[in-house]
Amino acid sequence: MKTGRRIASARAWRQIAARLWHEITEDHVSVVAAGIAFYALIAMFPAIAALVGMSGLFFDPVDLGGELARLSARLPPSAAEIVRDQVVSVTGGSGAGSGLVALSGHAVAIYGAMKGVLTLIEGLNIAYDEDGKRGLVRLYLTALALTLAILIGFHLRLAMIATVMATIALYLMRILVTPAMRPEEDD
Repeated sequence: MKTGRRIASARAWRQIAARLWHEITEDHVSVVAAGIAFYALIAMFPAIAALVGMSGLFFDPVDLGGELARLSARLPPSAAEIVRDQVVSVTGGSGAGSGLVALSGHAVAIYGAMKGVLTLIEGLNIAYDEDGKRGLVRLYLTALALTLAILIGFHLRLAMIATVMATIALYLMRILVTPAMRPEEDD
């Protein structure tokens, strides 16, 4: 008596592939994915404006330029040029942001992200052959709640990563720096 799972035959795999192809074409998966990517792209530039506006409130324009240079070094040249152009257009070339730019950038970025979430909800409804039974207000409130939850989760994850990295760096500094290498303390 054999135990374990049966390995599917080549015929079964062809049937699975055919069903998958049929569902992908019937549900217009590429169109839904393009819609989600489009709204993500639309939300990116206001998010840059919001980031520049907020950083202009807290940081010196020279510091902002240095951070932009470090970011540009890690991006592909065309992406770095797009980010640089957006920062210059938001700040008017001065390197400083304002509260109004930050507020409007956040609002437009959240709206663009919410439209992406609405497209994702629609895509899931199509994939699971569900009818959108929510009313317009409930649909938008659900999309806004999901958008805010995603944004909060993203920011919490970034904060956790930064905290863990700082903790590791402090721990390694304590271990690796010998007492002879530590600076003298004045009594």
